[in-house]
Amino acid sequence: MLQHFTFIAGVKFRPGANVHLDSLEEGTDLTLVPEPTNKYDRHAIKVMSGDMFVGYVPKDLAEDVGKTIAAGKLVSVHKNVGHKIFINYEGEDTPDAA
Repeated sequence: MLQHFTFIAGVKFRPGANVHLDSLEEGTDLTLVPEPTNKYDRHAIKVMSGDMFVGYVPKDLAEDVGKTIAAGKLVSVHKNVGHKIFINYEGEDTPDAA
């Protein structure tokens, strides 16, 4: 299994996200949701905590993470310290574009 360790982008722009993330324990499961209709980045991927939209996967990782999701290789996403996450996926590298 491979892993990205990164921050959650845009937390400060999401009302209540900062406080919500601070209240979560390390290891809490989060969900990634592609947002292909995002007017600023067609590769944007939302980070969700239950029904709460807390931020985005950073732009420099979003396209590769999107490919991982599309290929069915995403295993899990977990909160780490602060506003950081671990994105776990199968394989030796992110999938190549089809």
